[in-house]
Amino acid sequence: MVSSKGYALDRLNRHQLQYKSGGKSLTIEVEAGRDLAVYLSLVQQWDEPFGTEQIGEHELAVIRDHIREGLNFLGVKCSFG
Repeated sequence: MVSSKGYALDRLNRHQLQYKSGGKSLTIEVEAGRDLAVYLSLVQQWDEPFGTEQIGEHELAVIRDHIREGLNFLGVKCSFG
């Protein structure tokens, strides 16, 4: 799913979600259940080639909001861990 806000979400496989924004991407572990459990707390940096860039608290909050918004648009309930 591609948002008009400049980010995209893609389900890579049963256990991974990819978030893209501004030419960077994050691979995030997920687990299906009653809701889709999104383990954003395990993410500390962008995927390569931006792997040395840490993700700050504010940026992480924006990413969480985008993921929630995107999954909600797709009709998927989620929780964050």
